[in-house]
Amino acid sequence: MNKEALKSIAEKYLNGTASEKEIKMMQAWMLLTEQEDASLTDQERLSAKERIWLMIDPDAQDSAETTAKPMFRRISKRMMRYAAAVLLLTGLGSVAWIYRFPILDMVDPIALKSMQSGPYEIKECWLPDSTHVTLAAGSSISYPEKYRGARRFATLRGKAFFNVARDVAHPFEVESHHMKIKVLGTSFEVDDADGREHALVTVVTGKVQVNATRQQPALLGRNQQLKFNKKSGSIAIDDTIDAGSVTGWTTKSLSFNETPLAEVLKAVAVAYQLDIQPGQQVVKSSATFSGNFSRSEYWKDVLDIICMSSDLSWSVNRSNTIVIKK
Repeated sequence: MNKEALKSIAEKYLNGTASEKEIKMMQAWMLLTEQEDASLTDQERLSAKERIWLMIDPDAQDSAETTAKPMFRRISKRMMRYAAAVLLLTGLGSVAWIYRFPILDMVDPIALKSMQSGPYEIKECWLPDSTHVTLAAGSSISYPEKYRGARRFATLRGKAFFNVARDVAHPFEVESHHMKIKVLGTSFEVDDADGREHALVTVVTGKVQVNATRQQPALLGRNQQLKFNKKSGSIAIDDTIDAGSVTGWTTKSLSFNETPLAEVLKAVAVAYQLDIQPGQQVVKSSATFSGNFSRSEYWKDVLDIICMSSDLSWSVNRSNTIVIKK
């Protein structure tokens, strides 16, 4: 049996057209490959275990009928897995074991989670393996609710810093628009935001393998940065990078770069849950602001800095609205 034949059985299982034998084999396969995650109710799991055992030892039927307790309770976990393995190898074939996780994803898919940061907002999240991600402004990340098999992965759009939980048996992969990055346990930044000439990977600790479009894999170590030219497809590696400086933004919660003042005030209002009302002169002003604010900075200090940069003042009226004016 090949992979396509196995997928065909999985499809029939999903749409309800599988034969009784195929159903038994698929249930056995799910029990063997991922017992805790198979989408079976407790009753279906019990029934599947009993049927698996009966297919291995048909003579057990008589004893089952005269025994008050379900037979699987008398079967050790090791024997249950052995029984499922025998059924698997004689029914679905060894290809089912080779492709067990891709097919299981098809039969019992794991839901994806996602997070998106606002235009000037820096967010944090933890992946199922305890990998910590700091998401830059205007970026998004998607990942499974839980990891299955040997693969840990996330899909990035934009820029993020990853502090990967070390697990030698399960490499961690990040896929962006132009690159694939593979690591065991390390910390690094991926910057593949739209509208920029280059995609970048900067390593803070450990080593990472980068696969860029049309290029051979490149291995990077601490304080190295790979620069991929999106137009020409060429890569360059810089050994003189101060990775700490490059990733300094990760300690901030708001980041602005020549941002119109009205948008800056709107982002501050959202971040601190404030009611900010800029005057007409402020709204129509062409003034911009560049700067970063950490998560621990008090909102009054943030407003002071922003207003001082553009010769503005702020006050709080009786309705607790913050009024910004010239």
